[in-house]
Amino acid sequence: MIKRIPPKPYEAPLAIPPGFSIREMLDDLGMSQKDLAVRMGRPPQVINEIIQGKKAITAETAAQLEMVLGMTQKYWLNREASYQAAKERIEREKSLSEDMNRLKNVPYLELVERGFIPEASGRSHSGRRQRVVNLRRFLKVASFSALDDYINSFGLAARLARTTSLKNEKLAVWLRLGEKQAEDEQWPITTFKKRVLENSLSEVRKLSRETDYNVIMRKLREIGEASGVVFLFVREFKGFPTKGMTVWMNQRPYITLTLHGKRWDMLWFTLFHEIGHVLLHERTIFIDGNNIETDGPLENEANEFARDTLIAPREYKRLIAGSITPGAVMSFADQIGIDPSIVVGRLMRDGLIRNDSVRFQPLLRRVHWVE
Repeated sequence: MIKRIPPKPYEAPLAIPPGFSIREMLDDLGMSQKDLAVRMGRPPQVINEIIQGKKAITAETAAQLEMVLGMTQKYWLNREASYQAAKERIEREKSLSEDMNRLKNVPYLELVERGFIPEASGRSHSGRRQRVVNLRRFLKVASFSALDDYINSFGLAARLARTTSLKNEKLAVWLRLGEKQAEDEQWPITTFKKRVLENSLSEVRKLSRETDYNVIMRKLREIGEASGVVFLFVREFKGFPTKGMTVWMNQRPYITLTLHGKRWDMLWFTLFHEIGHVLLHERTIFIDGNNIETDGPLENEANEFARDTLIAPREYKRLIAGSITPGAVMSFADQIGIDPSIVVGRLMRDGLIRNDSVRFQPLLRRVHWVE
């Protein structure tokens, strides 16, 4: 038995306004637009805009056209509805085509692997079209041009301009992942309390010595709920070397961290760097990672905040005044209440010990994602 496949309904490549038919009828009747306006009791400008498709035909206008030109009110309303539908379809197809050209900027397969969006072929036109639709739904935007406006509404720091890896599409994915994780973890909506966060810094700092990840997350959750800060850990993407991000949404800061670098000291420096942004530079979005400008004044301030909060300048001077050995580092870390790896990381950044020093490698804690 042969299966009959119904043909696709015809879709005109152009949206033809009903005003085209009005103009033809006027020509046949030898009537001018001005005459039509007088007979309908409407301003000539309105009639001209209807004929050009700039103004829609309403039920009232359709009834007037029926009286003057003879075609029924239903006919004119159907013509208007068909015109608007065709115009919307053509605009939608144009938008989809434009967005398909930007798919290369999105880590689509990684999002599929993590279960955030469904699979769709990247080879066929229909598959790429479906990818765009899936991404729009995930990102909760009507189009990628709307996505651009959404990103720009956060007031991106100027330091993002020099990098080619931080496209708006990737930033939007990153923002959405943090937002979605906050939703999944059911973070309560609370207002930001700067003083509470400032008073919690020593408590956050002590967590660097904790070895149980669940304890760290529970304490950060408690501090976050009390201060109005959302602390999130999101797995990094390939080609998007982000260590951390601070963004303000719904009048409160979201601090999103990755394990980029896979070192404990880097993680804690980044955490305090982002906290520095929250306390010092409110209402601005910051993305910190490799290939991103890090020598601007705001970045320097956040770096200094993280550096001096983790290890007070006076204490650090005391450490480097003596003999720097693994034993001295461990003793110093115990005295000031932080993990030894943070001290080692600081000494390495300052060039006081080599990054490949065999003696100090055992003190560098590693961190990785658990599947």
